[in-house]
Amino acid sequence: MPLTTIRQPCREIAEIALKTMIDRINQPELPPASILLKGDLCVRRSSLVPVPAGGAGQQTVHASPPD
Repeated sequence: MPLTTIRQPCREIAEIALKTMIDRINQPELPPASILLKGDLCVRRSSLVPVPAGGAGQQTVHASPPD
């Protein structure tokens, strides 16, 4: 069964890490920085809500990352 995962922006992570490292080498006095990147939630069958036979009590699940 495929698992629900978070798709990470690997290329963007690498680009920002390299730029940050070069900036830090050139300016060692720079304060620490927190950098947040948006990932994508890939909902797969591992997190679906089971539907009872006959559809009674059926639920719709919306999985989206928090804003």
